[in-house]
Amino acid sequence: MNKILVELTLPAAEQTYDVYLPLESEIGEIVNLLCALFSDLARGKYMPTANTLLCDTETGDPFDKNKTAANYDLKNGSRILLM
Repeated sequence: MNKILVELTLPAAEQTYDVYLPLESEIGEIVNLLCALFSDLARGKYMPTANTLLCDTETGDPFDKNKTAANYDLKNGSRILLM
């Protein structure tokens, strides 16, 4: 499985983390995994909803939940937001 290391920011918790993302997984699946992980780590500062999105940090554009991380040319060092 190909993975990349990205910088993920949680604006609601005012935290930034380095995480590995699988390139072949759909964004929707990645969002579900990240929501479960960060709702525990953020200790109540981050509460995911059904509308949680993964977005590009530079443009603010949301990623389509049905596409894969590879579809977005994400690479090591990419910066993304979980909102």
